[in-house]
Amino acid sequence: MKLIRDKYVDCIKPENLRKSTDYEEKLGFILDKIKEELIEYLDSKCRDPMELADVMQAVIDLGNLHGHSFDLVNKLRKEKEEKLGGFKDFIILKNMTPNLNYTLSSDTEEHF
Repeated sequence: MKLIRDKYVDCIKPENLRKSTDYEEKLGFILDKIKEELIEYLDSKCRDPMELADVMQAVIDLGNLHGHSFDLVNKLRKEKEEKLGGFKDFIILKNMTPNLNYTLSSDTEEHF
């Protein structure tokens, strides 16, 4: 069994389909879909943007499963990028020793 796009149901016999209603099952299927789509993207020779769009769709639907709209997540992403930057400069941390003196700011705590 695997998760398929909503509009594929028109092309498949109803006896080969079922709709999940269990949260844990939905979570497992969407996480599997994210892995599947990411592998397809990484395996595509030219890093096909259509495959990346599939990864993004699955991540958006994971957020929706948890009650987080795309608009909210994208707003938080933009705020975090503005405050902390993104990953586009590919700065690598050489030492992974945890900073035990690190504390979350009050702004950050409300999101965790």
